This record gives sequence, C-alpha cells and structure tokens, in this order.
Amino acid sequence: MRYAENRTVLEYAREKLDLGYAEVAQIGSWDGFKYAAASRDGAFLMNGGREALPAELSTPDIDRYVDLRRVIQQLLEESSNDVLSFRIAKEYLLKNKPRLLWIGLGQSDDWAHARRYDLVLDYLHYADTMLADLWNTLQATEPYRGRTTLIVTTDHGRGRTPADWAEHDYGIQGCQDIFIAVIGPGHAGHGRGAERPRSAPGRRRGDHPAAARPRLAPVPPGRASAATARPDCALKRAPATSSRASGARARPRRAAACP
Repeated sequence: MRYAENRTVLEYAREKLDLGYAEVAQIGSWDGFKYAAASRDGAFLMNGGREALPAELSTPDIDRYVDLRRVIQQLLEESSNDVLSFRIAKEYLLKNKPRLLWIGLGQSDDWAHARRYDLVLDYLHYADTMLADLWNTLQATEPYRGRTTLIVTTDHGRGRTPADWAEHDYGIQGCQDIFIAVIGPGHAGHGRGAERPRSAPGRRRGDHPAAARPRLAPVPPGRASAATARPDCALKRAPATSSRASGARARPRRAAACP
C-alpha cells in the first residue's frame, strides 16, 4: 500500500538536497519495500525481490547476484535472499556512491513466520556480520569515511506471547514496538534511550525479534531451548493475502518439514 499524498523521508531528502536519481536508493529482499520507500514509482532507484538493476548502474558482480536471486528458492515467492540483497547493495554503494541508501532485509521475519525460532537466532547472528561489513566498508571508502551515519531499525515488532510471537498484525500487542540504533559522527554512544509508547499496534513488516526491548521473542511451548528448537510440523496457516494490495506480507505457504 502506498500513501500518495505523503512523501517519504527518502523523497524529501532527494528534493531538499537536489540529488540525482541514483544518489538516493532503496535495495531490499522483499519487492514490497518499494511501496514503503516512495509515494510514487520512479522517485529514485528502487530495487527489490528478484529485479535487475538498470545496466548503467549495475556491475558484472551485481548481475551475477541478480541471477542467483532468481534461482535460490525462498520461503516467500516475492522475496530474495538477504545475503544477495546485501551484496547487491554493497556493490551499488561502491560503484554509484549514493548519498542515501536504504538496505531492506527480511529473513528474520520469514523464519519467524515459519516459527523457526532457532533459525531466527542464527540469522540475527549473521545479520550482525553484515552490519559490521557495511560499517567497515564505509570507513574504508571515500567519501564515506568519517562522514556517514548508519541507522539500524525495523518497521514493526512481534507478538509478546508464545501464541503470537510469530505474527504481527492489528490487535497483536508488541508489534507496535520498534528500535532505532544510530552510529556515526556527532552521535555519542549514550546507550539505551527513553521509550516512547505508540497509541495502538499496527501492521508492520521487516521484523527483528530482539528489537523492542532487551528480550527475545519467547521460546514456543515444548521447545527446551533455541539450540533444540524444532519446526511446527502440524502448523496450519490461513490463506495468504496479497502484500501488494494490503501492505502486509504474505505468509509462507508451507512450514519446514520435520527432520
């Protein structure tokens, strides 16, 4: 869903700073990110799902990653692998030197919807290495070194109970909680800041299970620990809804098979 009457911060930054089309970019694993990135098509470079980049903005490495995007099977058919999306974004950064870049990752949300708490934890560990890689790349690259701010956030939380931790939707308490972490010049490390409550939970996408408060999503009943977590083999799901029509992400069509 788009709100055409409301410009996004990316659109505002491009207009305010008089930036070119390629100087503001959104690259992500889910093709629905483009609807959150801008109020209209063509506002700046937007890439998601399994799309290719325009030839003049691409590189041979990016083209190879796009080819892999199209053949590596994902839980959700409108998504691609986060590792490939990150590498595409990193290559884009090095070639085109954007002033503002949003990298949208989503596999923590995918694994949570599949109720694979063990894989959520594994993924978050790897996501930390991607963040470190991005920060180190920025500090080793002109014009970014010492002049760039990295903002890490999520667009929703998750339910707070064993029954609803895998979901986010209207009426689910906890999905309104997000976090924002900032590192860069002029941003002192003050630790955890004050919480600001929202008026009501809403439908969000792009979860980080450890996001809202210093606690992880609860381990589902019957699982001794994250290390021994097993898939819910008898998991039943409601029919998927269209992410394009509703703004919510479609659910996986099937759960992972039991080993």
